[in-house]
Amino acid sequence: MGDLPGRLHQWDRALSARIALPADASSSRRAWLPSLGAHLGDSWLWLLIWGVLWRDARRRRHADGGRRESLVQSWLAAVIASIAVTIGIKQVVQRPRPGSGTLLYGSGPDVHSFPSGHAARISTIAMWAGLLAPHEQRHLGSLTGLVLAFTIGWSRVRLGIHYVGDVLAGYLLGGTIGFLSRRWWQQRHQPPG
Repeated sequence: MGDLPGRLHQWDRALSARIALPADASSSRRAWLPSLGAHLGDSWLWLLIWGVLWRDARRRRHADGGRRESLVQSWLAAVIASIAVTIGIKQVVQRPRPGSGTLLYGSGPDVHSFPSGHAARISTIAMWAGLLAPHEQRHLGSLTGLVLAFTIGWSRVRLGIHYVGDVLAGYLLGGTIGFLSRRWWQQRHQPPG
């Protein structure tokens, strides 16, 4: 087996470097799409979306017995769990970010790269997207979640703030938390019969 972790790290660095924009292009017009994509996973945006969904669920609470409200609250709890687990893993692993370690907003408190918090968060969200969408649009909701997850992960690597392995680990972590929490919610709210 030799030095498998070392070889994986080298492969990850090389692949990530091929995907990333050149350092001098990060402020050019070529960076606008990855910058937009990277911000689609920001916590403040998803907190705003959660607030809109929660307000709508509160309005329907008497019509559906609070089912939608429970769904939206459980989704938020799953996202918070994803964030907490990601932070814990980052503190243990402490993998430095690629390049200079400069984030989209400049140097920040989150200097660790593994796993990608944006990838973990959006994967948790994507696992719930089908349930959160209106019934007749569940497939579209699920597809939208997957496209967002890919776009955000690619953008993080393209901008040179994550390695491919960070994003893949984030997808695995967030997808697992999202799947398990969604399954738990569905089992608790299964119609009788």
